[in-house]
Amino acid sequence: MHQFGTNAYHVVVVGGSFAGLMAAQELEKQAAHLNVYITVIDKREASFHNISSLRALVDPSLAPKLWIPFDRALQGKRSRIIQAAVAEVHPHHLVLSDGRHMTFDILLLATGSDYPSPAKIDSLYVQPGIEETRRHQRHIKQAQRVLIIGGGAVGVELAGEIASEYPDKTVTLVQAKHQLLPDEYHPGFREKARQALEKLGVHVELNDRVIVPGSQPIRDCPDTRTLRTVNGLEIDSDLQFLCIGTVVNTPYLHTLGEDDGVLTEPATGYIKVLPTLQLEYPRYRHIFAIGDCNNLPGAKLAYKAESQAKVVAKNVRRMLERISHSEDASNAKLATYKDPGAVMAVTIGRDITYNAFPFANLIGWRDVARKGVDLFLPKRYQQMNIPYPK
Repeated sequence: MHQFGTNAYHVVVVGGSFAGLMAAQELEKQAAHLNVYITVIDKREASFHNISSLRALVDPSLAPKLWIPFDRALQGKRSRIIQAAVAEVHPHHLVLSDGRHMTFDILLLATGSDYPSPAKIDSLYVQPGIEETRRHQRHIKQAQRVLIIGGGAVGVELAGEIASEYPDKTVTLVQAKHQLLPDEYHPGFREKARQALEKLGVHVELNDRVIVPGSQPIRDCPDTRTLRTVNGLEIDSDLQFLCIGTVVNTPYLHTLGEDDGVLTEPATGYIKVLPTLQLEYPRYRHIFAIGDCNNLPGAKLAYKAESQAKVVAKNVRRMLERISHSEDASNAKLATYKDPGAVMAVTIGRDITYNAFPFANLIGWRDVARKGVDLFLPKRYQQMNIPYPK
């Protein structure tokens, strides 16, 4: 069938962040009785814990800890993680950016999304990535007036981190909507976030939008300038952060040969999936998409990605069990993903964690409340089977 020999099955996972790595780890457990080889492909040298990336901008000790080695993440003898980029996806093989071909029986796409630095780092290697974070640290420390464009979770948390660590700086956050954070969250939760930021001294401007001239885009470096908003407000700043503009990582899908709009949503680029997390298009039911790259509604959050990963691992195992008995995998009874609801923890500096749950709005609820303390970084090390560095 492929390089692993007769009666062996190859599951390839593209993307080694929350969704992809969790799916591979779960599949190792669930498919241990099957002759399954698992390959995780990730473009980075190590796992980057972006949940802590904003705290690292004001806490220099965190910069090297954001990068967690892949070495022990998978425990099985038939599992591996390789650093590579996927250039093309075909019905039963991949083409990597270096020209290598890799066949698969089942494919899991967990390629996530890109977001402006520093929330997500551009670097693919550990040392340059650490230097990128440290460069942002220096810029923030030197600036006196910081402008944050965008009031989603990233903008809110970035403003909170800077204002908490540097109370003498002028921090302005501009949000185009009438409240902060995504619309799916309760208005009371969103209002608490605004109040917390203003208590820290952040100037929050709602229902307004910064006009950024096309000839002078927001640069990834200090830049003293005056920007005007749609409502006529003039904002002076020494450093600007763009906290909008998520881009889904799905350009590799064009080689599957379908017209635009068949596999992905034209407006967003999200991959269309069924409740089983298989691709919606009937020809590719052996391909799954999980995490930030699929078109399931709601905010794209790590806990949802991991929840999807567990469903996919179960479904892949059931399909492989059918195949191993020479039966049609399409007849396997597959589990469907059920959204756990709009659960969200937003940290506003080190001391405040606001939690939104489907049933209530609470402050400091069990494990979620620890986000403001450690940003789930020790837990991520534990998931990767690596001791947390002191």
